[in-house]
Amino acid sequence: MPFAVASGRVGSVVLSDATLIDWRISDKAADSPTRATTYVTKLMNEYRPTIVVVEEIGLARRKGARTCALITAISAAAEQRDVTTIALPRERRHPNKYAEAAALVARFPELAPWQPPQRCFYDSEPRNTVLFEALSLAVQLLPE
Repeated sequence: MPFAVASGRVGSVVLSDATLIDWRISDKAADSPTRATTYVTKLMNEYRPTIVVVEEIGLARRKGARTCALITAISAAAEQRDVTTIALPRERRHPNKYAEAAALVARFPELAPWQPPQRCFYDSEPRNTVLFEALSLAVQLLPE
């Protein structure tokens, strides 16, 4: 179960044997480490994951202190439940997030309605990009 944190939101996806089962975005979970812990605990109670995947904080160059605190809280919540926690560097296999989302939709077509449109430099980042960040962390662990 990978989790990604972006400005003002936490995204998660649930996979079972490389099959996408569920995906969610929570704005409330991004409010504080306490709310992130509550959100993650609720999902872990519901899905009983064997692995939780997060972005490795030391390599998250574009993540602020608040976002790093949320990632730390998510990892701690998983570790408290004795769930294997893996922190991965976010691999950049595509020129941008939108190309990455397109590649992930090709592999997981059920996410097509959530594929973020390419934005202009003056637009804020689409809310759904966090889902694809979470999914890209999971894909790093899946066999090709």
